[in-house]
Amino acid sequence: MRKKLIIIFSSIAGAALLTVAILAACSGMTQGEGTQESESGTVSIPSHLAPVESDESSSTQNTEAKEEKQSATEEFTTESESLTSSETEEETTEETESIAPAPSLEYLSNGNGTCSVVGIGSITDSYISIPLRSPDGDVVTSIAEKAFFGNSFIRAVEIPSTVSHIGDMAFSACSEMVYLSVDKSNKSFIDVNGMLITSDMSKIIAYPSSSGASTISIPVSVTKIAPMAFFECTNLKTIEYAGSAADWSRVSIGEMNYGLYSTSIICHGTDK
Repeated sequence: MRKKLIIIFSSIAGAALLTVAILAACSGMTQGEGTQESESGTVSIPSHLAPVESDESSSTQNTEAKEEKQSATEEFTTESESLTSSETEEETTEETESIAPAPSLEYLSNGNGTCSVVGIGSITDSYISIPLRSPDGDVVTSIAEKAFFGNSFIRAVEIPSTVSHIGDMAFSACSEMVYLSVDKSNKSFIDVNGMLITSDMSKIIAYPSSSGASTISIPVSVTKIAPMAFFECTNLKTIEYAGSAADWSRVSIGEMNYGLYSTSIICHGTDK
């Protein structure tokens, strides 16, 4: 009987020791980062037995993810606004470039509220009506020397009442010029059959190269003919002069008036 009791107690003690050993092993496995050191080496812990992150760590990761998403959204919005702004600026530039300034003659201000026409500028029309004022508001009082010289497309020019001075050769060598006209209220110049002359009829300023007239009349009051006034006058054949041959010889004729030399000059006056 005593032997049986000893055997039973031994079995119980052995089972208790085995249980303690198992509990110790499990406790060791819960420590570390997914591995356990044993006599035979490192033992991997199954994923379902790995330690679970705390709620605080998970919350931190969620916050960081939200911040990254918000940052990306803000960056995308900024880029979109930048592209939209750039496109708007390009459209505005294109609209500004598409509105070209109106064609205009070239002017030179005298600094006193008046100006002079000095060139054709951006005008491309064959008929030009010189305005009373420049785009800057200066009154047009003169046409500079050689202002329209050598132009090949102008056919007619209208001179306003405000012009009181016209430089030599302002309309010379304009091969297509047909007519020069002056506003009737101009006190300095007039036009006679397309010919530009001073209002006192003393000086011929210009005769249009392509005028269709074959005969013109020059009054005896004319004492000067500007340089190149009759430079190219292929249609002009006869000049009717009211004075005598002696009067004609006293007329001051500027250089390069080749058209006069190829015409017949008929003097109707008599020498005294």
